[in-house]
Amino acid sequence: MTPESMRPANVLTFLVVLPFVPACGGSAPGPMAIRTAPHAQAHAPRRMVDVWGEDSAMQTAGLTGSLAPSEIGSTLRPREEPFSACFATGAGRLRALGGQIRLNFRIDEGGRVQHVFPVDSTVGHREIEECLLDVAYETHFPRPHGGQAEFSWFLSFEAADPGRVPVTWDASRVRRVVVRRSGRVLSRCRPSSSTATYQVTAYVGRSGRIISAGAAVSDPDAVDGLDCVVEAVSRWRLPRGSRQAKVTFLLR
Repeated sequence: MTPESMRPANVLTFLVVLPFVPACGGSAPGPMAIRTAPHAQAHAPRRMVDVWGEDSAMQTAGLTGSLAPSEIGSTLRPREEPFSACFATGAGRLRALGGQIRLNFRIDEGGRVQHVFPVDSTVGHREIEECLLDVAYETHFPRPHGGQAEFSWFLSFEAADPGRVPVTWDASRVRRVVVRRSGRVLSRCRPSSSTATYQVTAYVGRSGRIISAGAAVSDPDAVDGLDCVVEAVSRWRLPRGSRQAKVTFLLR
């Protein structure tokens, strides 16, 4: 991989994760990935794409079907430009913006995206997260082998201005506010039949005002609550600080 000191700004990293247990039994496969060809980076100097692993024969396993890592990579890597554009839009307004998002995909028998949702995100910008989902939904995959398939895909974005990266707060710093206010947010935003956990990441100004926020969710059935959660949390006041901060916490 490129040394840290040589990396350009606005680096976008793609990583496919294949931890799913085959539906027909057997042990879970180990990590797998495919490194992009050198010429792919030569044509995109502001991005670096890396997916790494060991076993080239491994497949992602889903409900009853699977997709080979090579099929996933060859489908998603051509989407680098629209994925990057989503990040660039937000980074233009918040230079400290950076983070990682893990998207969980379910692909139907015809190769269409049945659902995709953020199961983990430290991006802290709901508009960017929605933009990434729009790009993902517009992607068409090869037909899975044997039925529907599931996999996870990481995207990681580095701040455009490393000198302005915010200080990272531990969740304990905002625990009092979260405990006091999370119940009301969940009762309003989470489906009544769900016990899903929402993960929220927020950029916090020195006054405690939330500058930007985003969220992920543990259950696809609770995805519709993401906008509501972000809207509600964005009105909170968090502790003051000596500089801009970033914090990730859970609502459960």
